[in-house]
Amino acid sequence: MRKTVLGVFYLLAALVLGALIADGASQVGWLSWLSYGKSIGLSVAQPMVLDLSVLKIAFGIEFGATVAHVLCLVAAFLAYRATIKKMGLTEGKERKDSLSGNQETETSQMGNQESTEKKDEKTTL
Repeated sequence: MRKTVLGVFYLLAALVLGALIADGASQVGWLSWLSYGKSIGLSVAQPMVLDLSVLKIAFGIEFGATVAHVLCLVAAFLAYRATIKKMGLTEGKERKDSLSGNQETETSQMGNQESTEKKDEKTTL
């Protein structure tokens, strides 16, 4: 759960930071390449309109990406991986801990059963 929340945080932070960098870089001559990008989808400025005479519905969705967005997403992914390592939330470690916990529980239950059986044997003798 913590890994998911952390991943969503880094993703949203990268998108917002990328948009800010692209907007600021567009006004600086030698950094204008950071604001280069493309958009795809149904234009929000001219949405597709469905007119049913009684009801009018407009559809529009647009995705845009710039060089700054891509660079920030790569940096966010690397920062996410480093944070996961520092926090000790790696996938393999979690599985190993849960497996060893299950083995310890099974071993202690088996030990309890054996001691109960020995007590029963002594009482019958």
